[in-house]
Amino acid sequence: MRGVQGCFDGRDGLVQGHVDRLPEGRGPNAGRGGRYSSVGSSYEGATGVEADEYSARLSCRRQDVRLAAELNDGSTVHGETQIGKVGKDLKRLFLEPADCHPLPEALTSILGADIITLGPGSLYTSLLPPLLVHGVREAIAASRALKIFVSNLMTQPGETDGLTARRHLEIVRQYAPEINFDRIVVNSQPISEYQLSLYESEGAEQIGVHGSISGEAIEGARIVYGNLLAAGDKVRHDPKKLADCVLECAA
Repeated sequence: MRGVQGCFDGRDGLVQGHVDRLPEGRGPNAGRGGRYSSVGSSYEGATGVEADEYSARLSCRRQDVRLAAELNDGSTVHGETQIGKVGKDLKRLFLEPADCHPLPEALTSILGADIITLGPGSLYTSLLPPLLVHGVREAIAASRALKIFVSNLMTQPGETDGLTARRHLEIVRQYAPEINFDRIVVNSQPISEYQLSLYESEGAEQIGVHGSISGEAIEGARIVYGNLLAAGDKVRHDPKKLADCVLECAA
């Protein structure tokens, strides 16, 4: 199985990724040499995929593109750094130019994938930008792949203050209504008291453990819970735990 992991590079506006090998024989397309596609993940190695000699860089656009946001007062800000500070003032996220197109191989990778995951990553500056590229949402919707939304662990100060895990998902759905997720992966393990104190001092709070996403399913997507936290003081997904969880979704 091969995989494509993509993200939005706020420095030069590229939507790009790398191709990796994953275990063979997993997923609905495994019999035809299937692939894994992760869209918008900003956490290096979050899916447990290791780059090897098969790695290659892909670009999801044909021309230079900038990330921009319209604010509630009608003004516009540009770039990942500025957009990451506007929080609730953000009205609409868009790309300039709006009609940027992906390279054919990017869509081919999506259409041929076994598993497509969205997340974890910064909502407005990592997860959503690839979905704004012409044809990407439609390709994900058309793909036979199992589509998985991986919930973030924490809010991001200045960008997603006060947003619940469910609200993250709702905003993704606003920008990409064509995509119907099959699984929602949510961490169920509370962070430590020390981590809680540390992150509260920075204005961040844990999400996914307070009931905004609960039960067995949301809009037809089955919710998969698990202890996905890495060891250490920083709140991070454990790469192996998350990779195992994602692959078990397709088992």
